[in-house]
Amino acid sequence: MESYKIDEIILEKIKALGLPEKKENNPYILLHVYGDGVRASNKFNAKVYEGKKGLKLVTNDYHTLMNLIENKIVSEKDYKRIIYIDDSNWGCAIGGVLVGAYDTLAKKVKIKVIDVKFFQEPLFSQKAYLDEYAKKGIELVNEFNTNPNDALIRICTGYLNTKLKEELRKIGFNVEVAEIGEPLQTEIENKAREYVKSFGYDKYYDPKQLTPAQITDEFNKTISWLKEKNLMKFAKTGWNYFKPYDA
Repeated sequence: MESYKIDEIILEKIKALGLPEKKENNPYILLHVYGDGVRASNKFNAKVYEGKKGLKLVTNDYHTLMNLIENKIVSEKDYKRIIYIDDSNWGCAIGGVLVGAYDTLAKKVKIKVIDVKFFQEPLFSQKAYLDEYAKKGIELVNEFNTNPNDALIRICTGYLNTKLKEELRKIGFNVEVAEIGEPLQTEIENKAREYVKSFGYDKYYDPKQLTPAQITDEFNKTISWLKEKNLMKFAKTGWNYFKPYDA
């Protein structure tokens, strides 16, 4: 999420957009809007807080919000293709992370791996994984032989995608935060399953298909397996969870 100081003028402009609103019980939240699925993805959201230091805007996509305010509406009809980008294996303790892209014109999925070393110290504390993820993501886009005039990019809202989103915009691409569906979602999860299995663990799980209690149970099973097999060198040991563990 991105945070900015704003004034009453910007607040009124956000209200004037007429986006759907979510009512909040928090007295410090003056406004909470989200995408209408037409002008902005339904994954887009923005909140305005009022505090002692004035108004604060918190949003998952400031760029899109400014485009809306300036009436710069992006239509997928203006592009030959849409490239969807998503990640997988972020929540699994084994191995690194996958970044995948699907091109609607080529009808192909391409996937790259962010090595587990980026989720271990000292790289993890440096958040070097954000740079590596952005680098690999841009490589995927380039492999589709496209350009900013040719492709609209829709990217998952997850934290891992923040730097990639910024870097793609710097080189001219129009990027929207969005919910990522098929075929990318299934293909990247299948690839993550194969990737985790390559370390010897055959019980990969997709958190999106489990309840919170089931996620905790599967996570604990994964940690137990890593310790039992003495394979912490393949774990995301930069996580706070592993700090007491001497790998």
